[in-house]
Amino acid sequence: MIIDCTTARMFITFFGSDSSELSEQDRTSLQAHVQQCAGCHQALINEQRFDLAVGKAMHAVAVPSHLAGSLSEAISHQHVGRWRTKAWWSGSIAAAIILTVGGWYAFQISTAPNLDAQRILAEADGNVYSPEKVIADHGIRFHPEMPFDLNMLRSVGESKFQGAQVPMLYFVNPNHNAWAKVFVVRNTDFNWKELQQNIDRDGSAGISEFGFQLRVVADRSKSDIAYIVVFTGDSLRLFLETRSVV
Repeated sequence: MIIDCTTARMFITFFGSDSSELSEQDRTSLQAHVQQCAGCHQALINEQRFDLAVGKAMHAVAVPSHLAGSLSEAISHQHVGRWRTKAWWSGSIAAAIILTVGGWYAFQISTAPNLDAQRILAEADGNVYSPEKVIADHGIRFHPEMPFDLNMLRSVGESKFQGAQVPMLYFVNPNHNAWAKVFVVRNTDFNWKELQQNIDRDGSAGISEFGFQLRVVADRSKSDIAYIVVFTGDSLRLFLETRSVV
């Protein structure tokens, strides 16, 4: 059992250097605490010095035999009174602490806000992963003429693309161990029409030596936007909603 300084000081004051009246568990806990707490260790030393000084003084004075019983009885009564006084004081402190903590706890309960069902459900709806919302939150317009499967979307952000920072969407098809990076570009950033013509004229122009493939996908309605797709796998159809041949 781990005890705090308040309990340790109570044990030291009540029992002084004689801890034989403590239970073995309390005695062990007190010793462990005193070894780690400099303040309580010094309090124990002071109590031991006091007990030692009183003991020496009492042994130095010869007590008449007829007074021995009276002194023992008086000391016993004083010891009991001291114990009761300290016990009452410690009990008062403990009661004050309990009342303070209990009052604080009751105040916390009384001021705790009520739960609102509609707010809980609205927050749950707001936390649902929506690829469309994620794309929109990044200020990206994503309307390619080919229907990409947004369930495969893993991240949205910006990426360096031939010296410029452009929006980039990252798709993963785990079933085919394939990925696709879709770069969103405007015609004011790059002229992609010639790139598309080269790929159409020579299929090898769209495949790298490591097997990466390249496609240019037009926007559904805006002619100034295109999507440059770098992907792995046998075909771009791995990342589309439909399985039509691309």
